[in-house]
Amino acid sequence: MKDVVKRVIDIFFITLGIFAFFGVFDRSILFGLAKAVDLVLHPLLSLPILVLIFALSVFTAIYTTGIQWLLIDIEEMKRIQKEVMQFQKEYMEAMKSDNKYKLKKLEERQKEIQEMQAKLMGPQFKVMFYSMAVTMPIFYWLLYVIYGNSLSLGLRAAYSSMSSYVVNAPFFGHIHVSHPIVTIPFPIPWWILWYFMCSMPLTILVRKTLHM
Repeated sequence: MKDVVKRVIDIFFITLGIFAFFGVFDRSILFGLAKAVDLVLHPLLSLPILVLIFALSVFTAIYTTGIQWLLIDIEEMKRIQKEVMQFQKEYMEAMKSDNKYKLKKLEERQKEIQEMQAKLMGPQFKVMFYSMAVTMPIFYWLLYVIYGNSLSLGLRAAYSSMSSYVVNAPFFGHIHVSHPIVTIPFPIPWWILWYFMCSMPLTILVRKTLHM
């Protein structure tokens, strides 16, 4: 019974993750998920925009790292990574020295190494879909809040528009949060930079706390 429940949960989150991913290409999915999330997160709009983005970046950093910690056997992952790296190192050395005997021995282990890599990839894909199922809808909601109806023109057009949120940003002064920091190959607005500036250090801190 426990395995059946776990499988149902896996299917639900993987399906939701795939569905959420397609919001990047389909505006109806993007708007639909953003409005669904708005039912829960709308009260947070009383917060200043920078505090709101900070709070959501903290939540998504804790959630994604926690999911990885729960779904992946970290010690087993480290062991497999170490073994694969050692195999690759020995294989490269054997290739450079043209050691045919050692190459033959290593090639006999190749199938075993490939199976170990496959064993490592499965849980990582699951983590990716579990993460997308929550983080993508939150990201779409932020897009919806910041750009509003400009999103109906597409992401590139929305990124080129100005939001109604204005902040005093370090090094940039008084700007709209949608102000593009980088324009090539596509516009990267200031609010996305702020999101990653908040989430990345926290992700590192959580990973170290969980010994990942």
